[in-house]
Amino acid sequence: MPDPKAHTRDTPVAVPGDFLEDVERARRDGRRGDLRLLAHEARSRKWAQEGLRLIDEALANAAPDRVMLFTGHMVDAPSRTKDQRRFPPTASAEATARELIEDAVRAEVRDASGAVLGIAGGASGGDILFHEVCEALKIPTRLYLALPMDKFQVSSVQRAGADWVERYRKLCERVPPRVLQESEALPRWLADAPDYDVWQRNNLWMMFNALATEARHLTLIALYNPDRDPDGPGGTAHLVEEARKHGFRSVELDARKLLDERQTETAKPSAAFEAALPFVLRWEGGFVDHPNDPGGRTNQGVTQKVYDAWRERQGLPKRDVKVIDDAEVHAIYAAGYWYPPRCDRLQDQLDLVQFDTAVNMGVGRAVRFLQTAVGCPVDGGFGPITERAVAACDVGTTISRYCDVREAYYRKLAATRPQLAVFLKGWLNRLNALRREIGLPGYESAVVFGFGDTEFTARIPDIGEDPDYDI
Repeated sequence: MPDPKAHTRDTPVAVPGDFLEDVERARRDGRRGDLRLLAHEARSRKWAQEGLRLIDEALANAAPDRVMLFTGHMVDAPSRTKDQRRFPPTASAEATARELIEDAVRAEVRDASGAVLGIAGGASGGDILFHEVCEALKIPTRLYLALPMDKFQVSSVQRAGADWVERYRKLCERVPPRVLQESEALPRWLADAPDYDVWQRNNLWMMFNALATEARHLTLIALYNPDRDPDGPGGTAHLVEEARKHGFRSVELDARKLLDERQTETAKPSAAFEAALPFVLRWEGGFVDHPNDPGGRTNQGVTQKVYDAWRERQGLPKRDVKVIDDAEVHAIYAAGYWYPPRCDRLQDQLDLVQFDTAVNMGVGRAVRFLQTAVGCPVDGGFGPITERAVAACDVGTTISRYCDVREAYYRKLAATRPQLAVFLKGWLNRLNALRREIGLPGYESAVVFGFGDTEFTARIPDIGEDPDYDI
């Protein structure tokens, strides 16, 4: 924040500190309209000359160096046939999309000489992932919705399932949305415009807002499959074409990678996965419904919430997790906990540590623990920097560090959440059994078996991705 004294030594009246704070906040966020409002309001003040000079400086510096305008496919609706799919509703396809987006965003940040801003809508799939990646990298974003929040949810989020709706609502809480219009009907003065609708208008609205930032560099990042039918005038292909016309540099992310056979939730798991799963299942146990378990109603480690979401993606009705079958268990573990934290790209034994952690503590935490263990930036995204660090690491040292990080987390969680202290012994038993399984010295006598009774498994609940257990 500017120092009031530094700007007012030669003026008889000092510029108020709270005014300076408003100017700095608007400059930092690139809100040129706010700066012009402050200039209008300052003209009648005794300190107007100095205040307006500061605003002129802020306006000159308010434009970000680089703006990333994002567009990308939504998660496929259940009605899409296999040959029409672009963004399958699978955890692995989502992980691939996230990685593509993160790599592109990191490249933009590396090339920037100043502030970077992201602009995107809020649809399930690419849009929400873009905002989440930017948040992890501490890049501010703006959220543009064609319709009011609830109406947009129905049109562009809800069909992807409850998980995407929850993430959309959290996004709207964190980034207050800007809304184009109240309904899908165009304004009366536009009603007779040929081949024009709210979605095409929304694309142009986002694009012109990006242009209005006066950024030195404008990049369109498009998660796009050119081989599949476009959505029409308001879809991804439309914005790609319009942005090119207006001078944006285009970075097209090949969404065909989301259709890799490995990305389907019915694909045959790898031999490494099949070798790792028995250890995990021994510790997940059978059916548990413990009142203090963060995961809630659970069977073989699969919570009711996860099971509901998986069956919804398969077009199947909900049913009690107590009756889940083995084929479903294998599919859920492979798609939800093996591929997303990139266990398939890790060395032998390290893949088991990553897999077991993802199941017990959530995919995001597993990636962060791995990043801590290999000494690379910790952001929860498995991108090229993490992959290179893992490839170059000493596996034995990394596994030892990883397990130590996991133990410290358990202990701190039990210390800061007294109601969870009852679970600490079970968590440490599981971790020490993992250490023994992979051959870490000093753990030869650790517990190596899971107990089938509910009383035991109730003491080692899965934390999952619940942010309430972030410490």
